[in-house]
Amino acid sequence: MDANLWLSGILAIGLFWCVGVYNRITRLRARSLESFVSVAAKMHRYRALFLEHSHPSKVSETPTALQQLMLQLEQLDQMTRDAQACPWDKAVLAVLTAKGSEVWAVWGALRTAPADLAGAALPDNLMQEWDANSRALQHAIAGFNQILVDYNEAIAQFPAIVITSFLGFKPAGQIAILYEA
Repeated sequence: MDANLWLSGILAIGLFWCVGVYNRITRLRARSLESFVSVAAKMHRYRALFLEHSHPSKVSETPTALQQLMLQLEQLDQMTRDAQACPWDKAVLAVLTAKGSEVWAVWGALRTAPADLAGAALPDNLMQEWDANSRALQHAIAGFNQILVDYNEAIAQFPAIVITSFLGFKPAGQIAILYEA
């Protein structure tokens, strides 16, 4: 009788521990989803800013570089929407980082382009709001990445790794902090 009681107690403790590990991992995943919403909102804001400060209705009059930026921003928007389904997936975050780098490369080329007779390629208020959004995005990405670091540490701790590998939890990727060219 005494051995059965001990065995039952050990099994109960083990079960509660497994449930605790699972709950911690799912809470971290939920936090990453919430945090990614902030990142996504700031990424979507770039396209909104561009549309707000330029007039895409006059596409034929828009210089090629601005058309290229608009195309890159539309692709970034789509990739950001796709990433919201699984924002901790390494491949998804790598693609999102690469697309962000392409946007910043085009933006940097436009920003540093000399003014012509029609004036600067980009309005000053667009550049100021873009910069403010960039700072907010960097902060959101840093918070998101920290949650993913916590998640990766949680699933790699022994003996939790036994449960997390059995349940199929995989290490998360991160978004490389995007810098403007």
